[in-house]
Amino acid sequence: MYGLCLKGRVCISKKMEEYGGMKSRRSSDETKELIKDTFLDLYEKNTIDKIHVRKLCEIAGINKSTFYLYYTDIYNLLEEIEKEKCTILINALSHTVPIIMGGKDFSTFLPDEDFIRENEKWLKILVAPYGKSNIMKRGIVFLKNSICDCIGVDSSHIDTELNYALEYMLTADVGMFEAWLRNNKDIEIDKLKKLIELSTCNGPIDTINHFRKKSSSF
Repeated sequence: MYGLCLKGRVCISKKMEEYGGMKSRRSSDETKELIKDTFLDLYEKNTIDKIHVRKLCEIAGINKSTFYLYYTDIYNLLEEIEKEKCTILINALSHTVPIIMGGKDFSTFLPDEDFIRENEKWLKILVAPYGKSNIMKRGIVFLKNSICDCIGVDSSHIDTELNYALEYMLTADVGMFEAWLRNNKDIEIDKLKKLIELSTCNGPIDTINHFRKKSSSF
């Protein structure tokens, strides 16, 4: 029991050291980053309903009153994190759509390798798990609107058939990226980019047949 308590104190101490020590020495921004970082550590292993303010504050080494100074509850905290990370992801993708719609390079549908490496922790926690986050839903809306701008279509009055076609394409492409993260990046990113390009340009049936023929040749 003593060992567990000691381990917990060491973890809390390290968290506090990372974000500027005691409360009086931390800025508001540092405190919020501490809360968010602690939440992501918990969210990596738990569903949202299993994360409680008391436990989060205990691990972060802060008072509950400090948490409520910034957030109304755990769900409000998650919403802020999702909005923040979605903005980061959208900025990373903002240059890609004109290139893709110009037919020049479908590989740019993904963030670059440096971005993935630098943001891998929250990408795996917030993007990869099934149904855990709204980030990719927001990302799809952004990409859909950007494609409409590129092809001269008003995204607020989009044709029903075009809307379904875009939803189909983007959901499939984003789904492959999510699966890749979920599977611990089990293929090289260049192969994933090629697969997304093949699926987007040729459709799923031709893509499946391509790999079926490739497999049967061995």
